Amino acid sequence: MEFNEDVQNSMVLRLTAAKGWIKLLGIVYFIYGVLTAIGLIGILFIWLGLVLLKVSKNMALAERGDTNALVPISDGISTYFTAFGIITLIGLVIGVIALIIYGIIGFSMLSNYMSGA
Repeated sequence: MEFNEDVQNSMVLRLTAAKGWIKLLGIVYFIYGVLTAIGLIGILFIWLGLVLLKVSKNMALAERGDTNALVPISDGISTYFTAFGIITLIGLVIGVIALIIYGIIGFSMLSNYMSGA
């Protein structure tokens, strides 16, 4: 599918408007990942930070008129949201499991307390 030049320019303007925020998030994720690199989560955040920094670099290229940078930008953004969505789902599942375990422990303790044990 070919985009005319007006559509490309509009896409570049809209994407590059968020360039600063994407770069900031990339740096923050990278630093957070380095600080928590003991576990898998830290490594994932380092990787996400690098993905966002690459997107930011490609946005700078697109801003200077390189429309070939649009594909790596969309690939990077897609990768970021996919990975962060998976991380979010894993976090939600772990949270639900933790709530169930805490509920079982809490009811067990309450049951023991009420029976006078």
